[in-house]
Amino acid sequence: MHEAVDRVAAIDAAAGERRDDRLALEAEVTIVEQSAKPMSAADWEQVAEVARGKLEEARRLSPNDSKIYASLAISYETLGQYEAALEVLQQARVIDPLSVEIAGRLASLYAFSLNRPDLALEEARRIQRIEPSNPDGYSREAAIHQRSGNLPASLRARKKSIELDPDDHELRAWLSQIYLAVGLVEPARQAVEAAESIGPGEPLTLVARALFEYYVGNDDAALAIATRVLEGKQAGRHGSEFWFSVLVIYDAFQNGHYDRMLEIADGMVGPVDLDEPVLDNEYGAFASLVYRVPALIGQGRTAQATRLIEAIARCFEECPDPRQDWERLHDAALIEFYAGDREQALAMYADMIDQSPVFIDWWFVLDRDPMRDDIHRAPVVAAAMDRFRSRVDAVRAEIRRAEIEGDGAMPGEPEVVGQARSMLSEKLSVPAQSIRLEILESVTWPDGSIGCPQPDMIYTQALEPGIRIVFSAAGVEYHYHARDGGTPFFCETPGKALPHD
Repeated sequence: MHEAVDRVAAIDAAAGERRDDRLALEAEVTIVEQSAKPMSAADWEQVAEVARGKLEEARRLSPNDSKIYASLAISYETLGQYEAALEVLQQARVIDPLSVEIAGRLASLYAFSLNRPDLALEEARRIQRIEPSNPDGYSREAAIHQRSGNLPASLRARKKSIELDPDDHELRAWLSQIYLAVGLVEPARQAVEAAESIGPGEPLTLVARALFEYYVGNDDAALAIATRVLEGKQAGRHGSEFWFSVLVIYDAFQNGHYDRMLEIADGMVGPVDLDEPVLDNEYGAFASLVYRVPALIGQGRTAQATRLIEAIARCFEECPDPRQDWERLHDAALIEFYAGDREQALAMYADMIDQSPVFIDWWFVLDRDPMRDDIHRAPVVAAAMDRFRSRVDAVRAEIRRAEIEGDGAMPGEPEVVGQARSMLSEKLSVPAQSIRLEILESVTWPDGSIGCPQPDMIYTQALEPGIRIVFSAAGVEYHYHARDGGTPFFCETPGKALPHD
């Protein structure tokens, strides 16, 4: 590793950049070197622990380097220490309030570990305000909406990110998954093909193609991609190993290859002693519940399955837990099912379906998982799935309407008003048509806050031409501000604008 550190430091020096803190560089190189090979969740935890130690010392030596704080927060988050990660990022915010990197890390932490989508969206939109041309702010917004099941809003943000960076294959791959979630096969196909034309052979491009083939019934083609990637030990990205592993597990279960299921599960989350199982993270417990337990039952190893279920239940009680409420209900229902309380389990599973959002991979998890056939055939669960599909149909109709008519704009309204109207419609959960436009005017904002200054933030002092929009709904006014050509955002405490010349 020291040789690699020396090479990177020399490259930085040649480019005029200084790396005064060698410890931080060593931590970064450790992560990069390890991520070049397939990694289980347990492997990542080991790397994160090594990196955390180096980065803590680096922070002590360079207490004003916000980039060190961002890397340190990732290590804490990987280790499941979410509050520690949040504390580090809040300290970094004080050091560099305009850092889009810190805003991005906070958006991810709030959305996926702390289950605060409201705060996550604030951070994503902070990126959009600080750097309007940066696609990351919109990509993060898309991911946040996607996690909470608001696929129309996710689609709008994803398209905006692609507009800003049309050459990013990953954005196209994610776009294809939104379309698949609502059954829009042809737009999904086009998005996959666009991803392949930009980034052929890249992890997310391969995931997009494999999922598309699986969705349309070409199971062999999907399995061939997954098997080739896993056997070739290609490095993953954004959880791509998960998708490939699950495709192989599904096939192994259908063919009675239970040893293969256990082997793949070990590769996903690290091995576990099945005679005396101990689980120390939620992801490992989840993978054990949905993949290891069915394999052990299939092998007739009921005693080991029982011990593993007990270890899973303990971990769900004690381990750091980033799950949403409906995900907890899903896991609790499976524990009851495998523990033998079928009637209670099926009722819980049906409740879970009714409570869950239209999440992006619902069809993969709920419809196509062969290990749950007994559950899905139960009348109470089948009825819940019918209700869920009705919700999917409604979302598909909304997306189709928006793509034909535009996103929320009334006839004759500028696009920026339609965008703001859609945001407020989503915020209030009311029809866009019920929102009244009161004011639309061109203004000059006095500084980079765009008329919406936030505490502890420092803004550029240049004048900013822009737009002020005021809506009313149920007698209450709502203010949206934007730069010229920028995306509007809700402003709870609007400041004054200068008249536009």
